[in-house]
Order: sequence, then structure tokens, then C-alpha cells
Amino acid sequence: MNNSNITINYQIGVPEGTGVDTSDAIKKLNTEIMAGKGPDILLLDNLPVDSYIENEVLADIKDIVTTDKNIFHGLIEAYKKDGSIYQFPLKISLPVIIGNKDLLKEANDLNSLLTVIKEYSSQTDSRIFEYLGSPEEFIYNFYFIFENGWINKNNKINKNNLTNFLEICAEIYKISKEKDDIYKEQMYDDYVNQMKSLGLSENETENGYSEISSDGNRYMNSININGMSYYKNKPLFALDSIDTPYQFEALYNLMLRDSSITYEILKNNEESIFYPKSKIGINNKSKNIKLAKEILSNIINSNVYSGNLTPNKEQITNSLLIDDISNEYEYNSENNHYLKMIQKDIDSDGMLIETPIYWLNENDINDINLRIDKIDTERETNMVLISEVAKQFTEMIEKNLKPKDVTDKIIDNIEIYLSE
Repeated sequence: MNNSNITINYQIGVPEGTGVDTSDAIKKLNTEIMAGKGPDILLLDNLPVDSYIENEVLADIKDIVTTDKNIFHGLIEAYKKDGSIYQFPLKISLPVIIGNKDLLKEANDLNSLLTVIKEYSSQTDSRIFEYLGSPEEFIYNFYFIFENGWINKNNKINKNNLTNFLEICAEIYKISKEKDDIYKEQMYDDYVNQMKSLGLSENETENGYSEISSDGNRYMNSININGMSYYKNKPLFALDSIDTPYQFEALYNLMLRDSSITYEILKNNEESIFYPKSKIGINNKSKNIKLAKEILSNIINSNVYSGNLTPNKEQITNSLLIDDISNEYEYNSENNHYLKMIQKDIDSDGMLIETPIYWLNENDINDINLRIDKIDTERETNMVLISEVAKQFTEMIEKNLKPKDVTDKIIDNIEIYLSE
């Protein structure tokens, strides 16, 4: 929608470097909204949406979302509340697990995952996860996927459920860390040998390795598909999130190269989950609701987020389709795919790897869209709870504490918060 007569005023609630407190900014926004002076369109991430809906702060945008045949049906259903829709994400992220087909069938919950890992680790020194991370990073990932019934209906922590979760996660982490350390030692030895062959000194080698091996914090960050295929010490699983169509392209190319590999969009308590990003709503007290809906509809259907996973099926399809068949891409009749390019990389032995990358075909894209259409549950996150659990889990691993004692400490630390 191009209209030179419309000016959009973009306001940031918590500008960087201003010292503005998030809670104060939310209180100010709430006051403005109730006085009829708030913004027309709201970015709802980390705002009290349930309270807004209960107090009729948000307008119903069902007419925008449900009339668009390109929006995934499961996402529409996820945001319906008493027949209305008050919020909708512009981007989504999908938690996935990648691994051997037979093993993924066996590892369908936390207990069975531990059983598979125990059996696998007794047979090989290969890694368990493509990226393990710190205890804190690990527990965030597992919280998003496997948390089930930590808080009872009376808003009290279920001690048995949380203790069982911590106990299993600790065992999985310790096994995985042992294998990860073996892998890192192998990678370091390989790196040193490569650098020595290039004539580097021991000091130069040490400094170089410390720079390339540093890790940042990752909480369900974008998945590294290449880590499942290029290294000689291949992991059992990759567990992270898919955020872009191009990660699906890498994943389906991995499955073309290795037919034993598959993936699953993860479930929590039998619900297919997703993480919303940039959730949008409209101020019900706005004097410009009709115009705000036009702008919101335009955003949902535009290509502004085409590099991300969006709720728009057509956008995802167009991102993955072969760009121009007239370019005479080479066709592989064995796998029914057109060759896109040859990707070059170096393996852990310093050897050149040339990997064919193919355009996804219609069957691949249909499979992706069918899987996404089955997601139906926004993953809600209690950041106060998981932050405390992550903190105490880290101490539990470092000091080898008992899960029951850790649960008691968590309850002591956030009992007041939960009672509010």
C-alpha cells in the first residue's frame, strides 16, 4: 500500500542508552492506551497481552487473518480466542530435532531420549548433540521442549515434576558433555596438526584456536545443518530452531545426501509448538482502526520478512522455488532435483569438500508447508521461572548437587513471585 498522504510515526518504548526501565515503559503505554492516546498499531512482544484482551484493549483482527488463503491454518487456530483474533506474529521460529529416522521414533519424550542416549553413548565416543553449550544454554533448550506441568493449577511448583526434569536433564548433560569434550579435543588436535603443516608456531596456533572456538550465548538459536554432515565426528542429534526458509533448503539437501536422516518439529505435551516473533495487534481505542487494519494486512502480505519464516505459505514457497528454469540448471534424474550450486568447504582433516546443493522440488516444498500447517500452539515462556531454573541447574552441574535440593531452592527463591 503506497500512500504519500499517510505518515507512520514509529515509537520505541525502551530506547537504548536512555535508562528507561521496561516495566515503567509498559505502565506508561498502558496509561496512554486507556486514555485513548496510545499508538494505533502495537508490537506485542513481552507485553501483557492476556490482560489487554481481557480489558478490551485490542481490536479483533480476524477479518484480516482468516480471509487470507495463504496464512497457515494452524497458526490462525492458535490465536483464536472466543472466535476472535487479537494478535498475530509476523515471523515464527520452529523448534526441531534432526537425527536418524529410527532413533527419532524411539526418542519421543525426555525419558526415551535418555534411554537412546545411554545406549548410543555406550557404543561410541561420537557427540550426542551438534551444539551442547553451557548448562544454562542446555536447560533453556530443554525447557522449551520438554517442560510439562512444572506449575500446578494453584500456581505452586510441582516438586515431583521439576525434580524429575532436573534429574534426567543432569544425566543427559553429563553424558553429552563427556562426549563433547572428546570431540573438542579431537578437533583441537586436528587444528594443531593443520597449522603446524602450514608452518605456524605453537603460540600462533594457540591464539588462533582460542579466537575461532569462542561461543556466544544461544537459547534455541538457529540450527547448524552443516554440523550434521561435514565433520568426521557426526553428532547423534541436532536440536535447535529453524528461523528461515533457507535452513529448510539446507535440511532437505542433507536428507538428499543421507536418506537415514529426518527431522521433526517438536511437540510439548502432544502439542506442536512454535515461537512467535514480532506479534502485532491494533489498539481498540484507535481513531484509525480501518487504516491500521489496511497497514497490518499489507505488512502480513508484503515481502519485508521474506528472509524469515513467516505465517504466509506463499512467501515461504516463493523463497524456495527455483528462481528461473531458463537458466538451464543441471537436472539430476536420480533424485529429481535441479542443481543450484556446488558448495565448497574444508573438513576437519583440512581436505576440500565439494557438496552439490539442489533447488527444492515441489514435493519438498509441499512437505514443508504441510508440516508447518500442523503447528498449533504458541510456546509460552515464564522467563522468571526458567531464569531461576537455569541458574540453579548450572550450580547443580558444577557442584554435583541433588535434584531434590535444587528444586527446594528454586521454590524458596520464586515462591513469592508465583503467589502474586
